[in-house]
Amino acid sequence: QLPNVIPTNRPNVEPKRPPRPVNVTSNVKLSPTVTNTITVQWCPDYTRSYCLAVYLVKKLTSTQLLQRMKTKGVKPADYTRGLIKEKLTEDADCEIATTMLKVSLNCPLGKMKMLLPCRASTCSHLQCFDASLYLQMNERKPTWNCPVCDKPAIYDNLVIDGYFQEVLGSSLLKSDDTEIQLHQDGSWSTPGLRSETQILDTPSKPAQKVEVISDDIELISDDAKPVKRDLSPAQDEQPTSTSNSETVDLTLSDSDDDMPLAKRRPPAKQAVASSTSNGSGGGQRAYTPAQQPQQSEDNDENCMAKAKEDSVIDLLDSP
Repeated sequence: QLPNVIPTNRPNVEPKRPPRPVNVTSNVKLSPTVTNTITVQWCPDYTRSYCLAVYLVKKLTSTQLLQRMKTKGVKPADYTRGLIKEKLTEDADCEIATTMLKVSLNCPLGKMKMLLPCRASTCSHLQCFDASLYLQMNERKPTWNCPVCDKPAIYDNLVIDGYFQEVLGSSLLKSDDTEIQLHQDGSWSTPGLRSETQILDTPSKPAQKVEVISDDIELISDDAKPVKRDLSPAQDEQPTSTSNSETVDLTLSDSDDDMPLAKRRPPAKQAVASSTSNGSGGGQRAYTPAQQPQQSEDNDENCMAKAKEDSVIDLLDSP
């Protein structure tokens, strides 16, 4: 049976099938007296060439492939250490140089810490992935692409990295460490280990001596009167009373000086002039503010009302 057609959303496109081998075991007759014949039919296309091959294969599980990989051997740690030095070597022509590389210890497939780190010999990166998870994934859906760089990584090119195998088995690595730092000399360290080393190398400052003068605690009751204290000497120089200070009113406009004297109200403390006699006596009589006639107050109020009316008329006549 041929593999299923690859689905597509484009109209008028020729259906294609994935390039996978077809299992014909169920159609083969295992008999020395019977000949098995394979017939292939296709649309004539003289611009292409086709070939047909039949292979006798044995299906292996991911566990068997993993065991074969272990039997093949481990890539020496010195080989990976040389790659690290080569990547971190300073270039004299380049102003920016990489002095450290960060590599994750988690597998990009399972997002868990790797048990058997491996990578393809054709890849240029140092990041590894777990060999068991990679083989299980390709057993279900064979793609054989590197999960890091997405380049072809077939089974024959897979190698177990001895450098990262030593890192995962090191006693300096904690259970919660998921990342390491690679240095120019080919060594490695964890971010937490390097920070602890910097703390140990930093000289500690001598502790400052604290002298205790008194341990007595003074309690002040709420009934006690507050004590007034001078906050600054500048407050003593300020006058305590402003009753004798002179107040200047700046709200008066210059138009008050142009008003006639008849329209101004005399001060309250000023003595008011006396009125003339009615013709028989011919004399004058002086009045104090308390004895001023009611007629004088009425005249003053009429003058003030007239002044207000004149000002309103002037405002209405102005453009």
